[in-house]
Amino acid sequence: MAQVTVYKWDDVGAPQITSGSPTEYMNVLLKCLVEGYGTKQPVGWEVLENQADTPFLALHNNTQVGASGGKFILKAPDNGNYAYITVTSALEYTDKDNYSKVGRNYVFNSYSSGENLMKNWMVFATSYGFYFFSVTPSLSLNRLNRWGGSSFFLLRRFNTINTK
Repeated sequence: MAQVTVYKWDDVGAPQITSGSPTEYMNVLLKCLVEGYGTKQPVGWEVLENQADTPFLALHNNTQVGASGGKFILKAPDNGNYAYITVTSALEYTDKDNYSKVGRNYVFNSYSSGENLMKNWMVFATSYGFYFFSVTPSLSLNRLNRWGGSSFFLLRRFNTINTK
């Protein structure tokens, strides 16, 4: 069984969300899943593509430990504060314009600014999958972003479709 690592905005050396731009949210995942920060080690995901000017990040989970190699994609039209970020999963990936066997899209943004900015984040991650949460500093649960990706959910989604 894979060990779960918990990453939080208030860890020493953790990446911060200060303006709510798409690249800030993408950087959180990059640091947690791929690079690590402070004394926190990454969980072994790999970058397929990372682009800052038109924010785009594609990752895949760690096949060396038995994960599916499922892809997880975040993209935004620009890096402006409050820009909407589309999150999706895919089983096949060639480049940022060519991927298929996709899962359901999830769209989110930073919601607002100041005390209403969704800047407090947590990531629960393994080499197989992760869950991302972000919330305002007041911890108002009616303003909660949550999404994730894993080998199980990617494969389960397509096994169900392929058997009908």
